[in-house]
Amino acid sequence: MNLQANFRQNKIGELKEDVQVLSSLEVAEMVGREHKNIMRDILNIASHLGGLLKVEPTYFIESSYINSQNKEMPCFLLTKKGCELYGTRMIGAKGTQFAVAYIERFNSMERELSNLNKPSYQIEDEILRAERWIEERKEKILLEEKLEEQKPKVFLADSISGSIDSI
Repeated sequence: MNLQANFRQNKIGELKEDVQVLSSLEVAEMVGREHKNIMRDILNIASHLGGLLKVEPTYFIESSYINSQNKEMPCFLLTKKGCELYGTRMIGAKGTQFAVAYIERFNSMERELSNLNKPSYQIEDEILRAERWIEERKEKILLEEKLEEQKPKVFLADSISGSIDSI
């Protein structure tokens, strides 16, 4: 799932495409708490860091989402470092469960990113390999169509070039 598509442009600036994040909504779901409590916790952590939120968004990124009533609501996007920081503040079973959940999610996102530039035959996951093969096939068909379109122009250029060379 492309999380970035579900959120408005964050208030700090645009996310880089390769930035992996979880939303504070997902974190709330993972730890079984209300979103407003997660928001409060993040603001509290940021205040302990001297407002790091505004200075360098490497942990928590201000953002927003559209709720079921079609209203824009605030949320945070947590980077891997943000999840690690948030997770260290939790104790007991919930903390352990959250740590396992975010580790699995980020590892999954990293695998997906690493597979983006691999040729299909190098991807181990059968479904991802098939999806990548389909993309490669579509690209090849487009290139073949462009090549076919260019043949008359290439032929003309070759014949003009050949006639100039014979002079």
